[in-house]
Amino acid sequence: MKGIIMAGTSRKNFDWLAEIPKKVLCFSWRAKMERIPSAVALNRRGIGAISNIICTHCNQALECADHLLVKCSFARTVMVWILRWCGISGTNFESVTEDFVEV
Repeated sequence: MKGIIMAGTSRKNFDWLAEIPKKVLCFSWRAKMERIPSAVALNRRGIGAISNIICTHCNQALECADHLLVKCSFARTVMVWILRWCGISGTNFESVTEDFVEV
């Protein structure tokens, strides 16, 4: 695993990537690969007795990595709060699997 950056950007713009903890890079990579333990992923692997694969936060869509991290209304609200706290505006992620690329 080398790292994850936004599609359409160059590596030189992300020198700070080395400062990101390995566990965060690993989680980002696993999310991009749909390998975080969402209800859909666990159900696909036959792990546990999952009776409902619909998101428990919004009850509107299947609970997959993309939905949990960027598409769910709850996730979007949390993301807006975090971005505001960091002083970042105008960033809108649409998909973990499409917006991030390996570097």
